[in-house]
Amino acid sequence: VEYRAARKDGRYRHLWERGTRIADDTGRLVRVIGTTVDITDRKRAQERDRLLSDLSEALRMLEEPDQVMDAALGLLRDHLGADGAGYGDLATDGDGRARLEVRSVRTDETAAEPAIVWDLDSMGDLGTRLLAGESFVVPNVADLPPGAAKEALRARGVGACVVRSLSRDGRLVAMVGVECRKPRDWTDEEIELVALAADRCREAI
Repeated sequence: VEYRAARKDGRYRHLWERGTRIADDTGRLVRVIGTTVDITDRKRAQERDRLLSDLSEALRMLEEPDQVMDAALGLLRDHLGADGAGYGDLATDGDGRARLEVRSVRTDETAAEPAIVWDLDSMGDLGTRLLAGESFVVPNVADLPPGAAKEALRARGVGACVVRSLSRDGRLVAMVGVECRKPRDWTDEEIELVALAADRCREAI
């Protein structure tokens, strides 16, 4: 049997277990012997290969960047059971302020929503980290410190998110992220899949 188990640090491992019942001459159970194997690495590899295969198949016939991104975001969203996925391009206004123009695909939308703009220079630590080309994981938006980043996410109805920065020479050029309306404890596997999908999107466009 396969199942997931939580460690003391809150992270989950995939386990495979097999056991054998030992009975006495009367049929009474006297012992159970078995083995448990950690198959987390194997499960991660399977999930990674499945997502990359699905992405390659879906993107194979697409040429327009917007079509590529919409297809990739929809696959990533559905694969993770998230409520939405988004992509943002870095832009700089005439006043020199850095902004992300974010467009997203949500499960309750028939098409991508109109782009919204994040003013990174006003988003405190999260904006600074994004501009530096870092990624971040937010299990619960309510736990973020007060500020523009928290308000921007809450205005979108986001309860949890994973954002993967796409950088060049250590500087942000774009981002890919997934979101849920409710708080969510993102697993290492899910965070890795967001990164893989983001990198695949960058290659495709």
